[in-house]
Amino acid sequence: MCMLSPRSLPLLGRRQTPRFSRVTHARKVNGGLRQLCCYDNETRENLRNNMAAEKRTISAIGLLKDVEFHMVKAAAETISRKDQDGFNEPYILGLLECDWDAFIRAKRKHEFLYMDVEVNHERVGRLVIELFSERLPRTCCNFRELCLGTNTETERHDPPLKLWYKDSIFHRVVPNGWIQGGGEF
Repeated sequence: MCMLSPRSLPLLGRRQTPRFSRVTHARKVNGGLRQLCCYDNETRENLRNNMAAEKRTISAIGLLKDVEFHMVKAAAETISRKDQDGFNEPYILGLLECDWDAFIRAKRKHEFLYMDVEVNHERVGRLVIELFSERLPRTCCNFRELCLGTNTETERHDPPLKLWYKDSIFHRVVPNGWIQGGGEF
């Protein structure tokens, strides 16, 4: 999926093929992202040659009240209309301010877990861990299961295997880095 940027608009006025760049960027406005963009440095003809059977989809997502969003939307519609062999119908999503905030929150949604840390049976603090589930879903799911202690062993062992972090020992702490734990695990 590719999103157009207002920077590609001046190219439409000339008799040249619009160019896109693969760099993804976003501008921050009021603590949230205003517009998500990415464009490609290859011409449409090169894209068509490199991906003969595959069509591209251009997406324009932004605030309805922004002039830039409407410029990008018009450019996306123009490109898909002029090159129907290379591009699918554009995906256009214009959002109101309240919907935009919810959209950004959903894009940034991460899960947090915590572990209470004790030294000599005295509580010393809590570790708060942020999971990036959209990037590493299986790893985050496994880590969550180990923290919650909901895993059960598939084979019977004597003594039974401990499949959780409760009562584990940290044997290495790197300040501002990471921790390593283990124990009987």
